[in-house]
Amino acid sequence: MNAPNAAALTETPTRGWRILQTWLIRLWTAARRAFVGTVPSAQEPVPESVSQRRRLSRPIVVSARGSVFTFEIDVLLNWRARQLSEELLGAWSLQFADIARRDVERCCVELARNFHPQQAGEFEYRLNRELSRNHRTYERRGVALHCRPEVRVRLDPEVRQQLRAVHLQRIQEEGEHELRLRRAQRTDQLTQRWIAVIDRLRRSPLAHAAAHLTDKHLAEVIEHYIAADEKSKLDLLASRLDEVLRRSGRVGQPLEAHEADEVIKMLNDVLTDMPDLLSATYRPTPNGAKSQ
Repeated sequence: MNAPNAAALTETPTRGWRILQTWLIRLWTAARRAFVGTVPSAQEPVPESVSQRRRLSRPIVVSARGSVFTFEIDVLLNWRARQLSEELLGAWSLQFADIARRDVERCCVELARNFHPQQAGEFEYRLNRELSRNHRTYERRGVALHCRPEVRVRLDPEVRQQLRAVHLQRIQEEGEHELRLRRAQRTDQLTQRWIAVIDRLRRSPLAHAAAHLTDKHLAEVIEHYIAADEKSKLDLLASRLDEVLRRSGRVGQPLEAHEADEVIKMLNDVLTDMPDLLSATYRPTPNGAKSQ
């Protein structure tokens, strides 16, 4: 064997060892990165604090008070750690997800028995408050992972259907009540306006004729109610005046002063009972003189 062949044979084992050594180094680096984490470098420093949010794939189902209906609880886990990469936090949080789920489920079961099936909102508030007071902490390789759960409580489908019917009926009743109130208010406003209009018209002797020129229904109201009422008042006044005169026995003759005062007093009494019959300007007053 010559010298060149001997050198080639010596170089071949050395080259194979170098390849094996490089492959072992790569395998060791990959294993270290998977189980321990990426070794920090100057270009990629590990953050001071890192956090992630992960939602559980399946809701937690617990029995409500009475153990007939249930609550469905969606859970969101907020993970936080210090001096840890995001990749490693994600991997470790997945490993602790089942343990965190069991811890949250235990708290849900204890509280759910105190709430009726329709009290999902109250149960959710109490459960979130209880979970926020006691953060879960899990440790691995000397690194603490802090977990803060958040929950969303949903009603049992059958309870939700019943409550939906109740709320729809309540909305309908409240809407009808509001509609009646608005109608009553509008009716009252319209009535007050018509009262003011009719009160002005009844003071004018031309109101009936003017109403016929403007509105047929208004003219009928004035004719059947206001005009008839005024005519009855005038007939009453005439009958009382005739009664006083006949009682005095001086029909067609001048009245004495005391008789005139009695007639005037009677007229004042009638006009007091019917203040809208005549204007106060024409109300008679005693003057101590004889009527002619």
